[in-house]
Amino acid sequence: MTTTSQSAALGARMPADARQEASSFGDALLQRVAAISAHIRVYWVERRTRHRLADLSDALLRDIGIAEDEIPRIRARDRFTPRAWTDRMGSGRRCDV
Repeated sequence: MTTTSQSAALGARMPADARQEASSFGDALLQRVAAISAHIRVYWVERRTRHRLADLSDALLRDIGIAEDEIPRIRARDRFTPRAWTDRMGSGRRCDV
């Protein structure tokens, strides 16, 4: 096991370009972990939203713009953008629930 003073001594003997390479590798790894973490967070937020929508009554779903034929997809917790929401946002954007 390497102690702090030993690892500091090893770092002092390391060439500058090797330290730079190790640092950039560490930065790239941290960025990748942060991106994966963000994707996981978005997945769980979308999943929770789909489950909450599935628990709403048919009347409430129609009130927020879900068409009658889309309600079974909401109940099945499918990921899609309701037609009424697509029309309001414009054809280029999607908002999957």
